[in-house]
Amino acid sequence: MGSDRRVNARFEDACKAVTGHLPVLITGPTGCGKEVFAKALHAHCCPQAPFVAINCAALPESLIEAELFGYTEGSFTGARKGGAMGLLESAGDGILLLDEIGDMPLALQSRLLRALQERQVTRIGSTTAAPFKAHIVAATHKDLGALVANGGFREDLFYRLDGLRVSLPGLEQRLDKQQLIEAFFQRPGFAPLQAEARRRLLAYHWPGNLRQLENVARLVGVLAAGEPSIGVQHLPEDLQGQPVAPPRSLSDATHDVIERALLAHDGNVSAAAKALGISRTTLYKRLGSR
Repeated sequence: MGSDRRVNARFEDACKAVTGHLPVLITGPTGCGKEVFAKALHAHCCPQAPFVAINCAALPESLIEAELFGYTEGSFTGARKGGAMGLLESAGDGILLLDEIGDMPLALQSRLLRALQERQVTRIGSTTAAPFKAHIVAATHKDLGALVANGGFREDLFYRLDGLRVSLPGLEQRLDKQQLIEAFFQRPGFAPLQAEARRRLLAYHWPGNLRQLENVARLVGVLAAGEPSIGVQHLPEDLQGQPVAPPRSLSDATHDVIERALLAHDGNVSAAAKALGISRTTLYKRLGSR
């Protein structure tokens, strides 16, 4: 999860929501760790129960309904003998992650809404409902509010899923960016980073966020295997050129410096202000200026 106090605070809130049987909606850019967040919720709240995930953008529309709700034998061409349990049932009293919920077809959204409201699931081809007990966690990189306004997502389903919303920042916006990057390259078997390689990793803007960082670390681990240290030559081409971070405003830069100081001093405003050489009043003023 890292040490970003904002992310950790939202994680604590999300744990309370899951315990209280409220749905959790995780938003954020692609690769920012939404599934990792959901798995951490499962490990913390109900580790003995199942964790089931479905990517609503990865399955054809014709298969999503059968995957979610299950089906009876003979209910459609190709249906398995004896039928099959859907993910809503197989999740038991664990967590069901509806990943990329913004890509769920409108017709299926109606069935999902009904299941969430009634806490019952009816398999395709059946008239018998089964209890549905799973905790719902939905995730998306899309703006569901905009989709609702454009008719691409049901408003009632949006508010049903939006029990607690967790907005995860991209890697560039995380207060613990440096710690996360260094942690990926300090795993067992990794050689030490040379100073220039480390500088480029920290200066890079990581458009693919944590997923890209994970892939780069795996690649570097392979390319630098057996080497005494990790140099620039072991980095992907994107990082071998002169690193240029996207332009940022002075206000954003100031805000990040203050946030990092607060993180370093466990949220103690007086200690952070003293370390920065400014007054508490100035610190509050600059935090609120963005």
